[in-house]
Formats: sequence, structure tokens, C-alpha cells
Amino acid sequence: MSKAILFGVLLVFAVGLVGAACGGGGEEETTNPPSGTEAIKMKVDDYFFEPKKLSLEAGKRATIDLQNEGEEEHTFTIDELRVNKDLQAGEKGTVSFTPDRGGSFVFYCQFHSTTNGMEGSLSVAGSQGGAAPGGTTPAPSGATPGPGNLY
Repeated sequence: MSKAILFGVLLVFAVGLVGAACGGGGEEETTNPPSGTEAIKMKVDDYFFEPKKLSLEAGKRATIDLQNEGEEEHTFTIDELRVNKDLQAGEKGTVSFTPDRGGSFVFYCQFHSTTNGMEGSLSVAGSQGGAAPGGTTPAPSGATPGPGNLY
């Protein structure tokens, strides 16, 4: 008899877990990044990023969900970390990368950073790699985009 009660309790518990996992309540559906990943939502518009300042940790994977809400094509580019994502007007996209060193970096739109000041700052804490913390590395000259999100 006690085995039947234990089985019943476990069954109710399992059904409760499944119900909780399925949710409900009309919340917006989100994509959960792998455990240990920093998840950021970023609005890209004509001609700004929101948020304009980001903070990450060296060696910790970051996933940034981008939403171009503008009427222009934009990019999310961080030269020193080899990140580049092109977004057409109204398009959503995601970039994932792991900063390999601490420091201060600029993210910007390749089309509108100099003409419209479309840029922001990324502060990476820690020192996984070799760059001095707080140092800013200039953008490489003549960098050309490669396949995917990387240069």
C-alpha cells in the first residue's frame, strides 16, 4: 500500500513539474541561452542602440538578441572581438561571442557611426587574454566581413 501512495505522490509531483515548465499566463516566448551565458536584448533603430552601454566578463559567453526597429539597414560590429551582424530594416538577429580579454570596446553600425554617431561602449571585466584591462584597441584597417557574424 505504501508503494502505491509513494507512486501517486511522485506522479503528482512529475505532472506539476511538467505543468510549471510549460508555463501559460500569456508571457512572451523567449529563447534561453545555455547556462553560463550572458543574455542581452538590444534595440537597433535609426540611428541608435539601446542600451548604449554593455558590461560583460572576459571568458563568459554572451548572446545578444538584436532587433532592428528602424527603416534603415544597420550592423552591430565590434572589430576587436571579431563580431559583425548585418540587419535589414525590421529584421531580428543574434550574435554570440566570448570576450577573450578585459578592456573597453566600441560597438557601432558600419553605415552610420561616423555620419550619425551610431555607436556604444562595451566594458569587459577580467583578463582572460593578453590585453591590458581598460585598454581600447583601434579598429583594424581594411577589415572585411567573413561568413556569419565574424570577420
